[in-house]
Parts: sequence; structure tokens; C-alpha cells
Amino acid sequence: MIQEDRIITECFADKAVFEWILGKSIRKANGCNGVIGEVKTEPLLKNQCLIGVIDNDKNKPGSYLYFEQIETKESLILLKIPNTNRFLIEVQPKAIEKWLTDCAELGNVNMADFGLENTIKGLKRTTKKQNVQGNSDFKNFVSRLIELDLEPVQDFRQMILEVLSD
Repeated sequence: MIQEDRIITECFADKAVFEWILGKSIRKANGCNGVIGEVKTEPLLKNQCLIGVIDNDKNKPGSYLYFEQIETKESLILLKIPNTNRFLIEVQPKAIEKWLTDCAELGNVNMADFGLENTIKGLKRTTKKQNVQGNSDFKNFVSRLIELDLEPVQDFRQMILEVLSD
């Protein structure tokens, strides 16, 4: 898998899902604060960009206020620090588990068919484990969502590619 150092996410489940969607290895920071901190302060080469992917957490760090919303899709918000190449993609409505269950509902995918519980709470029992990327049931479930090329998956891929190509 190609390494893409310009994309940072906040947890192991986000990292796994978005790596599978993009087909690239991305970085993981320590939580929402870590992602925003790295995106805001990491030194960049001229014309280089940095993209953080975060959940819509209730408690965002003060540095979140540096970012302005520039695009909204149904399940994603793209934010940017003005006059920089520093971006955030905020997963809506809440967290990766809700995003995945919404995708499953949209694609008529039954999570139980993949050995996963059919609730957000049940899915969290899988996604909160550090080794989630090695969980074949979870990977097969996400792969099915990607294979269906659902709108939220398309939107995420398109948003990333547009930012990286600018």
C-alpha cells in the first residue's frame, strides 16, 4: 500500500476504513486534538497540503476555530485554515460507527451477515479495538460498502482527491 503522509486520522478504525477507501496508508494521531494540532502546526513545504480527518466530537479544541467551513456534503464537512493548505474533513453526523451504519442502511447491507452486531453500540465493540484493521469481519463489511460505491464513500474519496490535487 502506498504511504500518504498528508492524511492524518484520529483513531484505528478511522485509519482502517479510510485506508481501505483510498487504497493508501495514512497516519494516525492521538484523538481529535492530536489531528487538529498536527494539521495546524506541522511544517509544510511550499504548496504541500495536510488533511486531518476527525469525528464530529462534542468537545473540540480551541484550535478548531482556526478552520472555516468551505464545503458540505451530506456526511462530510470540509474545513480549511484560510490562506493555507491545511484542511480538516469532519465525519458527520457523529463518529465513524454512525457513518458506517448509515452507509450500511443506504446500501441495504446487514452487518450481521459479516459477523458484526447490527447496532452502533455493537459496532463500537469492534472499532474500539486497536487491532480493528486485522479484523476480517470488519474488513469484509467495509469492503462491501466500498464495492457498492455508496455516495458517502464517493464523497470522501472525491473530497480527498480534490484537496490533494490542488
